[in-house]
Amino acid sequence: MKSTEKQLKAAAKEMNKVIGLDPAIDIKGDVDELVEGIKEAIEIIDPKTDKFSEETQAVIDDLSAPAAKPAKGKKAPAPEPEPEEADEPEEADEPEETLTEKVEDAETMDDLKEIVAANKEFKRIGKAIANFKKVSVLRQAMLDALIELEEEEEEKPAAKKTPIEKAKAAKEEKKEAAPAGKPGVKGVNPFKKEPGVLSNQETMDKLLKEKADDKTILKAFTEIYKKKDVTDPEFIKGRVAIYKKISQKGK
Repeated sequence: MKSTEKQLKAAAKEMNKVIGLDPAIDIKGDVDELVEGIKEAIEIIDPKTDKFSEETQAVIDDLSAPAAKPAKGKKAPAPEPEPEEADEPEEADEPEETLTEKVEDAETMDDLKEIVAANKEFKRIGKAIANFKKVSVLRQAMLDALIELEEEEEEKPAAKKTPIEKAKAAKEEKKEAAPAGKPGVKGVNPFKKEPGVLSNQETMDKLLKEKADDKTILKAFTEIYKKKDVTDPEFIKGRVAIYKKISQKGK
């Protein structure tokens, strides 16, 4: 505010007269009372009829001026953000049971048959399901089928065959395939064991019966898989663990 006390009193006196204030502004009051009274009077001024001297108008303009803005470059402090409610930690989803684990945990023939029907990996077993009478035999066939699938995936070449290469390969396979089993069914029985050759599970059973240690068992299976051109040590260890678990479970 630039107006002095003398100017405020003179302006209040003129405003009392021009506007006809009732009650009038107390011109004997202190500066704060004068300012408050003039500001209240400013709100009821009629600009069409209420005309004031230059001195009084200057006081009116002075007291009507908006509050000073913050200095350039300075910003008003931003309101503090409300604290966010902490989210409750979500429960971690349990890992889904693998197909191998489902087969190993199945206890009845019905459980195994249900797994066979629900998974395309056991399509060949499903066609011959009536031939299986024991839980242990069916479980072993299913685990062998899964292992064979994994081994086939390991042996697959990265590059895709061209249509011509696929046709040639199919032709060669057709020549080598010998019909066996029921009429109309090509290839050999996938569950028939070669004469004189132990299956991987039978090999494990034999080694455990002989009380072979882990080093001897791993060496034996390394030789078995080497003949199949499988040399990945982690893969072989995984297969050994599965066969060993099945043997111990069957005791």
